[in-house]
Amino acid sequence: MKTRIQIIFFLVVIFVGSILILYLVPIPTHYSLEIQGMKDTYFVGEQYSFYYTLSGFGNTCGSWLVMFPDSNGYVKHRGEVIDCTSSKNQEISYDSRSDSRLFTSVVPYVEGTYNVTVSVEKVKETAVHQFTVSSKDPENDKRRIGWIPAFEYHRVQINGTSAVQICSMLKIMCPENPVFDAINRHDKNYTYFYYDLPNKDYLVVVDDGQICYITDDVDFENTGAFEKCIGIKENE
Repeated sequence: MKTRIQIIFFLVVIFVGSILILYLVPIPTHYSLEIQGMKDTYFVGEQYSFYYTLSGFGNTCGSWLVMFPDSNGYVKHRGEVIDCTSSKNQEISYDSRSDSRLFTSVVPYVEGTYNVTVSVEKVKETAVHQFTVSSKDPENDKRRIGWIPAFEYHRVQINGTSAVQICSMLKIMCPENPVFDAINRHDKNYTYFYYDLPNKDYLVVVDDGQICYITDDVDFENTGAFEKCIGIKENE
């Protein structure tokens, strides 16, 4: 009988001790922050949207910041500063859409590699999703490359300093190494491509050491009336 009482006593002690440990010894907080809904590759003109999820042990209250590029390549910022030091820690499975945090934009009109980032106050590491923008979609970009050019046309690429100058001239944000697909008319010795912005469409022409642009509904070959021209710099 005495042995049975001792066993029961020890079991009670273990049980009570376990309960005390759970309440008195804090469980370390840990988080997993992920960006959801993004693809790795987009074509010029496509829309994208994303949200973020947070899981682990802790709480979802705190400041947050989201950064992502718009159609011109400029970085948008969305965020909120929240003070909630008294929030209770618990197992969490958070979806930002539950707080209407679904972020939508159009991919940049310049080919390149871009980042979407999400930072949450309690998470040490920033979540990053890198994606690539390409204009080489024959269905959605027929105007540029979705047709077979005649013999006097050649497909070329404009890159280096000239591409950076074009970005500056059109006042669009460049990725680190911008590249524009273009058409070279060797019979008339100029290179051109179309660049479409939400409120205006441009025809960019590279000819005789200069870069010019004009709205694409104007016949520049007959009028020669460019809106702006700049001299081509040598690659640095």
